Amino acid sequence: MIKSSGFRMSPTEIEDILQRCPGVNEAVAWGEADEGLGQTVVAAIHGDVEEVTLQKHCRTFMPSYMIPARFALSAVPFPRTGNGKIDRERVISAAHSDF
Repeated sequence: MIKSSGFRMSPTEIEDILQRCPGVNEAVAWGEADEGLGQTVVAAIHGDVEEVTLQKHCRTFMPSYMIPARFALSAVPFPRTGNGKIDRERVISAAHSDF
């Protein structure tokens, strides 16, 4: 769970909305520590989409507290675990390097 400004939200809920944006193939959302908010929402995106398009999509389909403060865009598919699921830890680590 991500807790920001007193709101609790599921990363998968954010990811589901992001994946409905045209051009998004995969999305991973997580919370990062923020002194004022508790946590801020951050998202990694794989696909052919511009940040402006993502922001517009988010403003249309998410309440303001769910909108990611930062996007890390990747042109390559996200790494997978042995059972085929997205390796969230590796995606988050790579996002800190901005892919």
